[in-house]
Amino acid sequence: MIIISWNIRGLNSKGKQRYMKEKLKKERPSIMILQETKITMQQMEGIIKNSKLQYEVMGQDAIGSAGGIAILWNPNEIIFENWTSMSRILTGSGRIAGTKEKVIISGVYGPHTPGDREIFLKNLQTT
Repeated sequence: MIIISWNIRGLNSKGKQRYMKEKLKKERPSIMILQETKITMQQMEGIIKNSKLQYEVMGQDAIGSAGGIAILWNPNEIIFENWTSMSRILTGSGRIAGTKEKVIISGVYGPHTPGDREIFLKNLQTT
């Protein structure tokens, strides 16, 4: 199983979208976690659909031009059964296809300002 986690710093350019698709084709990860997508889930779903790759996607919209998380997975390898979405955190739980082996994956995109980051980390400890 290959898992890629990537702070992509925006998927709103065709060049970055092309690079991501090439990485998916070349590396063929079971799961790819993208932070700071800077796009909506509707846009993300369109990118995946147009790529003609066998990936499904779950995520959180960016707020304006900041943030956004997406988790892509190959449904032939991973079957997600439950999703939990909290501010800046997306967690999927499921199993490896054809087995009973559990999988839990989280995408986290924390704030970049020190004060907000401190509050986020304190809240993360209590969840």
